Amino acid sequence: MRLFPRERHLSTVCRFFCLCSLSLLLLSCSRILEKISPRAEKKPVAAGEIRLQLDPPSSTVAAWGETSEVTITASWKDGQEYPIEVTVPESPAWLTVETRPVILEPNKPGVLAITPALGEAKLGQTAIRLEATAYGIQQPRTFVYKVEITRQSGAFTVVLTGAINQQCREVCGQVTGGRGAGAVDFYDLHLESGQSCDGPLPSTQRINRMSYPVTEEGFGFGRTCRVALVASPGGEYNLVNIGLPGVQVERGDVLLKLRNIQSLWLSRDNTIALALSGSSLTPYDVLTGGTMGESCRIVGSFVGATLTDGTQLSATADHPCEWTIR
Repeated sequence: MRLFPRERHLSTVCRFFCLCSLSLLLLSCSRILEKISPRAEKKPVAAGEIRLQLDPPSSTVAAWGETSEVTITASWKDGQEYPIEVTVPESPAWLTVETRPVILEPNKPGVLAITPALGEAKLGQTAIRLEATAYGIQQPRTFVYKVEITRQSGAFTVVLTGAINQQCREVCGQVTGGRGAGAVDFYDLHLESGQSCDGPLPSTQRINRMSYPVTEEGFGFGRTCRVALVASPGGEYNLVNIGLPGVQVERGDVLLKLRNIQSLWLSRDNTIALALSGSSLTPYDVLTGGTMGESCRIVGSFVGATLTDGTQLSATADHPCEWTIR
């Protein structure tokens, strides 16, 4: 259709006003959205020097199988208030180290928890590396903290024996046969299934491969339920591995063989055995089966032993005995 000049002019004017109206509408919508939409706040970027304060300040002592807690406080040199993340990027497989919480508020103390694996952690001093950082910090600040790993200190406990079925936590020892000619077998006990140490247990739960001959003196568990002492005919005593970690001996096999002893005393973590034979005491390493020092002759009655600082073993008698344990 052919448009006359006046009509073409009106058409152009209409298109112009339509485009202007559309532009104004879009601008209005944009301003409305800005008002009703929350603005993304920019996360503050931290800058400055991070400081860590630990108590004890430079080192601590941690015993096998126990958690040692160190107070840790993070702060900024210039007093900033940015949260600080403190982590342990790596540590040996036998050492569990964690910060609680991982992100610390400045000047508010947290906890550095250190747990050496029982029987597996390397005794002596080891160093752990802490890294402290915050949002926007490109290079974390590194701190080194030392840990002295020891055996568990405390009093030794004598192993009490008897020729009867005995339960120790989730482990059961069952005696079969008559007195003086019996045998003992060890089983995992499924308490959640209602199993009892006095009832029959399936062979699939038996820990030891072969039954241990037992005299009327019987057997007994260590306080951790991870070892058991069996009195066998001929004056032989077998210390059996029920579940002690860090040993080469399989569960149910013998850790230590002793002869003609009157009693056996075990450390708190059951890794040191002190055998009384006649009037002499001999310390043994349960993990390796070897002796930890020369036999010591006691005078008078032996009443007990204590491990101090994880290394100093002393036996109480009229003439005391002492050993340095490594």
